Amino acid sequence: MTIAMFGVGALNALDVFFVTDNLGIDASWLGTLGGVFGIGSVIGAVIATAAASKFGAARMFWTGMVRLGVVMIAYSRMTYLPAATWCWLWRASRCR
Repeated sequence: MTIAMFGVGALNALDVFFVTDNLGIDASWLGTLGGVFGIGSVIGAVIATAAASKFGAARMFWTGMVRLGVVMIAYSRMTYLPAATWCWLWRASRCR
C-alpha cells in the first residue's frame, strides 16, 4: 500500500505538467482530476472487496498491475480532458 501511495504522489506532482502541456488547459483543472481520482478510489475499493474472495489476492494483484500499466500508457498519450478524466477514473478504480 505504501509503495502504491508513493506512486500516486509522484503522478499527482507530474500531473501539473501533464494538464498544462499535454491537455493544453489551465492548471485549475487539477482539482477536477483529483476529485475523479477520489471517486475512482472508492469505486475500486468496493470492487476489490467484492472480487477478492472470488479471484484471490495474488491473481487480483498481477492482473491489476498489468491493467494499470496499460492504462498509464494510454493516460500519458491523452490530449483531450474528458478522455483523460475517464482514464484517471479507471486507473484509480484499479489501484487496489
